[in-house]
Amino acid sequence: AIDCLDAPTTKEVLIKDLSISIGQRELLSRTVVHLVEGRKYVLIGRNGEGKSSEFLIYLIYCQMMRWKLK
Repeated sequence: AIDCLDAPTTKEVLIKDLSISIGQRELLSRTVVHLVEGRKYVLIGRNGEGKSSEFLIYLIYCQMMRWKLK
């Protein structure tokens, strides 16, 4: 569950207490994600570890928050 989104500026995303599970498999547990515009980030992991799924969840959530704020 994503409990809180608190962007310090309009060019940052801060997601607190992020947990992601697919089925019985836990990908993240109570993680903090802080993304800043202009920086580059890398998700590292083995094939099938959920890197693409994690990235898509971030994108979907950020888009949902934009719709909610309008």
